[in-house]
Amino acid sequence: GGALLPSFLSARGLWAGAWRYTAWAGSLAWATSAYCSMVRGPQFEPAPSSLRGRVCLVTGSNSGIGYETSKALARAGAHVIFACRDETRAKAAMAKLVEETQGVTSEQLTFVPLDLASL
Repeated sequence: GGALLPSFLSARGLWAGAWRYTAWAGSLAWATSAYCSMVRGPQFEPAPSSLRGRVCLVTGSNSGIGYETSKALARAGAHVIFACRDETRAKAAMAKLVEETQGVTSEQLTFVPLDLASL
């Protein structure tokens, strides 16, 4: 069955077009995969309890990348210091992290006021 397809398409002048389409589709799939990998970055999740006893200071941990970093570190058992400008936003982020992340306690999280705008 499959061996007849090239000769069938070749007899009708479609074989070269089929190869071009296949090469184009493969290139598109490769480019899409590479783009997604670059945009999302490497996926890494530390093992639970692998950072127990460690202290990590994260700047800007009340939102964005800092918050996600703090979440991953706390989930791995580290004591995370939230170094932020606004105490109310940091405390709200800490409460949210404890609420939505299983295994994280409020004792693991500490707030330290830090404003790096004057540097």
